[in-house]
Amino acid sequence: PVPPVGARYLEPMQLPKVLMVPGAIEGESLKVVACTGGTHEIQNLSFFEGVFSNDAQRWWRDGKLGDALLMSVPVAAAGRYQVTLAMTRADDFAKVQVSLAGTKLGEPFDGFAAQVGSSGPFEAGTVELTAGQHELRFEIVGKNPKAKQRMMAGLDYLILEKQQ
Repeated sequence: PVPPVGARYLEPMQLPKVLMVPGAIEGESLKVVACTGGTHEIQNLSFFEGVFSNDAQRWWRDGKLGDALLMSVPVAAAGRYQVTLAMTRADDFAKVQVSLAGTKLGEPFDGFAAQVGSSGPFEAGTVELTAGQHELRFEIVGKNPKAKQRMMAGLDYLILEKQQ
């Protein structure tokens, strides 16, 4: 039997967890300046509840060796910056060399993982920047031998921390 209207009650639904990283420049918010191969888009990752910042990434797929994705990163003030990245990993992701303003940020990032997930934040390097827009470059430089052939990459976010 259905209870009378006054006795009916629904528990409020819990809101899904959304990870928001303080100070992050979201990959999906960056303007794409050029893409020499493959295609890119903003991918909704809300089904990985609480794993990816702002539940999205800048997703680049089906590139080839030597292809590059170039994005524009805003910098408010000139200085030396520590660059922290959070990238996506999956079984069909490539190795990409990441550069900011012409400076390579560490060794190529190997995006391979058996399951989709986040790399978590990692310090990629330091770079001297002027105020204004700077080119963030992802270049496909290879793939893990275990990776499928799709040659994809994903940027969750970056953080620019000004050094003293």
